[in-house]
Amino acid sequence: MNSDTPAKLADATIRKYLSTDESDKLTPGELFLWWTFECQQQEDTSGNYIVSAPAASFDKLCFSAMSNADARSIVRRIVGSKLLANYPLRKEEAYIAGMLLNDSYPAFPVLQKAKPGRKLDENFARNVTIILLARQLRDAFGLKFTRNDEQKSGNLSASDVISSAFISLGHHEVTVRTVKDVLTDRGMRRYVDALQKGIKERKASSP
Repeated sequence: MNSDTPAKLADATIRKYLSTDESDKLTPGELFLWWTFECQQQEDTSGNYIVSAPAASFDKLCFSAMSNADARSIVRRIVGSKLLANYPLRKEEAYIAGMLLNDSYPAFPVLQKAKPGRKLDENFARNVTIILLARQLRDAFGLKFTRNDEQKSGNLSASDVISSAFISLGHHEVTVRTVKDVLTDRGMRRYVDALQKGIKERKASSP
């Protein structure tokens, strides 16, 4: 990813987000796993399909799917997309595909009751992307999050850079104010904190 300037990093990150249509269809729990296991859509002569992190991490995702509905949904999406694209399955994926097709995946524990989930805001994935990008801009270029933070220096803030990138790509609704509201949302920040912790732990446990 070309990231030698704040504007280039923002442009590349937002272009990647806008091209990932699959993430718009996920619940918050599924999105958490999607990002933690670095799922992404790929396209070749076979068609469109989903790939995840290395095999060792996919095994952990499959293990979680034994008792977690969100994990099972992500596993189903990965395997199903490859089958539809006629893309070769790894041994582990073929085994999971067989279990899903035969309806032999273990049932969820009887005592496990689904908790009412929070309504997924239509901009949930976008907002997570904004927070992650703002943190990248802070760490890589020392940008403050908002204009208020930069009043004394007169420098551009992460909010300015992110809004400009969205607007240049045709999303004029993402104003500086919109970005600031996202960055000051405590609930969203806590979600991203947990997401980054999950990614760090997955990478640390991978061979």
